[in-house]
Amino acid sequence: MSDIYRDGTYFARHPTLHEEDSGFKFEGVVEFLDLLQFRDRKIRLVDVGGGAGRLGFLVADYLHDRGCEIEFAALDLSDQMLALQKKNNPYIKKTLNMSLIECEKSGFDLALMMDVVEHIPRKHEAAEKADSMSEYIIYNIPVEINFFDVLKNLYMHGRYYRLQKKSLGHVHFFSYLSCRRFIKRHHELIRCKFVGYCRHILSSDAPNHVRLRNNRLMALELQLSLWIWKHLRPLAPYLIQGTAFILVKTNAKTDH
Repeated sequence: MSDIYRDGTYFARHPTLHEEDSGFKFEGVVEFLDLLQFRDRKIRLVDVGGGAGRLGFLVADYLHDRGCEIEFAALDLSDQMLALQKKNNPYIKKTLNMSLIECEKSGFDLALMMDVVEHIPRKHEAAEKADSMSEYIIYNIPVEINFFDVLKNLYMHGRYYRLQKKSLGHVHFFSYLSCRRFIKRHHELIRCKFVGYCRHILSSDAPNHVRLRNNRLMALELQLSLWIWKHLRPLAPYLIQGTAFILVKTNAKTDH
């Protein structure tokens, strides 16, 4: 990851750290949590680049309510973000202020890699590191190479993805197929599903989502995307903006 995370630039640009999307992401992964087969009820969980920490809390709380004893670590480049995560997630007992690639910790049962890998320049090395440190990983990878985004990039003469890189810090852009290939290269794929953003953005009262809906062209795209999501679901991953929620099994061993 670049220095925008350590020097506070990313936090300044995105002061909510996308907390408004936590419920959407939790709905995307909650079914995965019921598929996990832990060796005992005490589980070690690490949240990599956990943003505002709200999603990590929802995951930990869900597992806790099902009888699990949670040992939670948060890993992030930014001490500001770690402080906010600790505030929003009382399950956090340990913070690791470092990059994923630098981390020497292992023996985790579950790693959350939610909206993370697209920010990491050495993505393959990061995936291999995650594979060695946790038995299961849940990914959330935005699908940004799709019909509508490619069309916007053409209309903007190639500037669309450059602007995404500058504003969001994304250094990799995935299609639905390329993110599946990336995952299969490094892990054992258990479950993968695509969910469009359109329904979430159209129903959210978050200020940034309201601004999107107030843009006439974006509002049209969202309505078209919603129609595709409802009526052409198998084609949606290739046509509209959305995200891939992915559950994988790794080669890592846990000791309890």
